[in-house]
Amino acid sequence: MKTICASLASTILILLLWAKAFGQEQISAPAYLNGDLWQFSVKEANFTGSTTRALDGVYEAFYRGGKFRFSKLGAGEVEESESTEGSSVSILRAMFGQGTYYGGQHLKFPLFVSQKWDFEYSITARGARNKSTQHAYVQIAGIEEVTTAAGTFRTLKVLRENTSKSGGSIFVFNYCPDTKSVVKASFDFNQGGKREIELIKFGREK
Repeated sequence: MKTICASLASTILILLLWAKAFGQEQISAPAYLNGDLWQFSVKEANFTGSTTRALDGVYEAFYRGGKFRFSKLGAGEVEESESTEGSSVSILRAMFGQGTYYGGQHLKFPLFVSQKWDFEYSITARGARNKSTQHAYVQIAGIEEVTTAAGTFRTLKVLRENTSKSGGSIFVFNYCPDTKSVVKASFDFNQGGKREIELIKFGREK
């Protein structure tokens, strides 16, 4: 019994030390290399009105020549344009902290626990005629261990609240420096609709 207790105490101590060390780190922007690739599973549900599904299935992100390319497995490369708010490419770029989706600025390097920032932006949502002004409030709430089909990762949990006169939304990103990406993300829209994105594979092109 004493051995079990000692082992448990040792494990808890290691986890606490790990969390403290990770929490004090400043995470720099990643350096992407030719041949880096990621696969994400995307699910959407309960979107209302004229909004249609932007993504559904497994998507691959591939880095080469200083840029990302995205494709849907079994369907080929997806659109490159980010002119439409909520396009496939702009949503997938958010998994790397890039793109213009809902004003961009999904990640602000260097990242660290307790970091906060806010900004204002305008968007034209799908099905809408006029632009709306949005306010974004972002904070890195802490460290969270996340398990996906790609493995178990220690991540920085990024919480973002978007507010406007017509409603708002909540985004949650779990960013992992080891994968150089968000490994899990959820988008919860107050006016209806939810999106879940999860990393299922990452590595290098063979």
